[in-house]
Amino acid sequence: SLLPFLMSEATAGRPGPLLAQALAVGKDLGDQLAPGMHNAVVCTEDLPFLTAADVDREAMGKTYLGTRTLDALVNSCAVWPRGVLDADLRQPLQSKVPFLLLSGTADPVTPPVYAERAKASLNDSLHVAVKGNGHGQFSAPCAPRVIADFIAAGTAKGLEVKCLQKVDLTRPFFLDANGTSP
Repeated sequence: SLLPFLMSEATAGRPGPLLAQALAVGKDLGDQLAPGMHNAVVCTEDLPFLTAADVDREAMGKTYLGTRTLDALVNSCAVWPRGVLDADLRQPLQSKVPFLLLSGTADPVTPPVYAERAKASLNDSLHVAVKGNGHGQFSAPCAPRVIADFIAAGTAKGLEVKCLQKVDLTRPFFLDANGTSP
């Protein structure tokens, strides 16, 4: 939500706020990412199933990142050690174990549709999509309580999740140093 304001400031010759934000986010992001783990999973479970027909390189070339990310991943995976795949890895999970599936409507990695697909083959499951949230729902208001209630109950049936359904973490853009518009 800060990016439009920060870009406007930088364009006007005041790059300080953008640089400060980049340093703060970069430090936090660096502490949260594990590239080795990412590559171990993606090079084993995802990339081997991607075919040239799945990728529209022309359309990707018109995006901000283009094909650089995909090309870097392909190059990394060419030499990255791969794990062993279970034969049923790509099959829907069948389970009687209770599941609470939490997703964010703004998650570009695991969007709510993935949770809905998973839910279809689970006997005791509940999916809640937190509006405006991205990847990781633990910090959403009341999520810790809902998760604790789910664990205590040992079932998704009858779980009270209205508080999560009311949450809207969509953040308006900052238009100036005063914050968002009222």
